[in-house]
Amino acid sequence: MTEKLDIDHLRQWIGRSTEATDIVTAQLVMGLRATLFQEVGEPKKGDAAPFTVHWCLAQPVFPMSMLGPDGHPTRGGFLPP
Repeated sequence: MTEKLDIDHLRQWIGRSTEATDIVTAQLVMGLRATLFQEVGEPKKGDAAPFTVHWCLAQPVFPMSMLGPDGHPTRGGFLPP
């Protein structure tokens, strides 16, 4: 089954961007390592950030009322519907 899309409506999202900042903390690195079944060990200041740590950074925070059934923010704000 296919759904017709209103391309002019979707063009409203062209050029939108968002920016966020975060800090790589020891807790964040240890949580990532645990998730990936790696040895947790506390990282030391100056250690290189682990591969894939960007997945954990600057996670959006929304009230429950703005979350969709999959737990992500509902579409139509930053992401097109």
